[in-house]
Amino acid sequence: MGSPFDPILADWHHPLAEPLVRLFLHNDATSDVLLVGAMDRVWRRHRWLNPALATLARQRLLFPDAGRNVPATLRVHVLRDSAGGTRQVWGRRFRFEAVRAFDAELSYDRGRNLIVERLGRTGRLEITWRMESVEPDGLAISAAGGWIRIAGRRAIPLPAVLTPRARAVQRGVGRDSIAVEVTIGLPVLGPILGYSGTFRMTSARPVP
Repeated sequence: MGSPFDPILADWHHPLAEPLVRLFLHNDATSDVLLVGAMDRVWRRHRWLNPALATLARQRLLFPDAGRNVPATLRVHVLRDSAGGTRQVWGRRFRFEAVRAFDAELSYDRGRNLIVERLGRTGRLEITWRMESVEPDGLAISAAGGWIRIAGRRAIPLPAVLTPRARAVQRGVGRDSIAVEVTIGLPVLGPILGYSGTFRMTSARPVP
């Protein structure tokens, strides 16, 4: 009944900041982890991609907006299945003129020993993640591959040119805050968008 990250972090040989432990090992379905803060900078490149990013925004995948000091929240909710497996649902919200949602469900894939993130409203886009340490006590999560789920358990791997290149670096700040830096792109275009800022961690009742 542990966190999806338990199998990865069980053999972790590096110190990890307390706020990161509380976030990634969260496994209590009766209380959410809520992070509230602001992104110092939200940026994006290639303005000609704005129509495509606006379409992805409606699916809660990405967004075309940019700005500074953008209020943001991250709510982590735990789901458990009948077999005892645990998933984390990450609900990200960025408050531009319109509130942008960026949602995902994370689980552990035992066969590949990787974290699987299912993104968007339908969860059909899957990204696998690798984790590595970042000195002195942070961690980085990098995209390892991508799939489109088309029916039930069947998934088709994305072509290399369409597989996202994404990296998220997270560091603890004190006992209750997390600094994040995220970059998302494609092999043929390089970095497309990203954000960086700080969240303060608290707990909250689960959202129905």
